[in-house]
Amino acid sequence: MSTTPDKDQIMLLETLDVQGQRVADIGCGRGGLVRFLRAHGALVAGIECAEQQIGAARAADPEHTGDYIQGVAEDLPLPDAGTDIAIFFHSLHHVPGENMATALAETHRILAPGGSAYVVEPVATGPSHELDRLIDDETEVRAAAQAALERADGIGFERIAAFDYDTTYSYRDFDDYRNLMTGIDPVRQARFEAVGQEAEETFQRVGKTNETGTGFDQPNRVVVLRKPG
Repeated sequence: MSTTPDKDQIMLLETLDVQGQRVADIGCGRGGLVRFLRAHGALVAGIECAEQQIGAARAADPEHTGDYIQGVAEDLPLPDAGTDIAIFFHSLHHVPGENMATALAETHRILAPGGSAYVVEPVATGPSHELDRLIDDETEVRAAAQAALERADGIGFERIAAFDYDTTYSYRDFDDYRNLMTGIDPVRQARFEAVGQEAEETFQRVGKTNETGTGFDQPNRVVVLRKPG
């Protein structure tokens, strides 16, 4: 699987200046964004709850293993006011719904006065969502994340920007897609078996052939919040 080259990173760099900034990537997964931001002059800590993902991030970045910290968004293992930019990239909706407000409050706590939170969330529309929801329907959790962001002013944040953009996820073929989805969460294998041919038929119906295989557009919504100071 691949995305349109650097689209997510381009949007981030067009929105915020990361050079010399202390950045927390909350829900860093395997650490790709951590390494990208470091290459662009940021001082980055990646926070991830999944031990397997942390292990993969450290293995891919052996000279900076200490930059990857196991922890959860609702109890961030970072000091008060020690971060300039906090990033949630497709990760806020993975926080349990009852803890999303706490996660944003924790983000407010770790940010220095004047610091920014950059939150990218997939919207529950578009071809990619139509395909994925057969295996893991995130409609409700994505809506919950947007609702939590709408209430962020009650935590003390100011909303300074909001915009949408599309990302294209591409797969060589259906097996490539299935392997990626089950590699992230093996429990999904049972769901693939339950839906049978419907998933592959949807893959062929809503995907668009491109130079790397079959592409699926995913709309994203960005909200940028600021801690006054």
